[in-house]
Amino acid sequence: MAWMGFIGAGNMGYPMIRGARKAFGAEQVIFTDISQERREFVKQETINIYHT
Repeated sequence: MAWMGFIGAGNMGYPMIRGARKAFGAEQVIFTDISQERREFVKQETINIYHT
């Protein structure tokens, strides 16, 4: 199983994360962002995606 990772979950990264989740499944998507608040927001919106 391959993973798809994103560095940054801002204005461009967040829509790409959502699209990857729909295309490949949440269990294959990982992301990180410098902002703890942003990580928590994206985690809430995109259930089951692993974040660092």
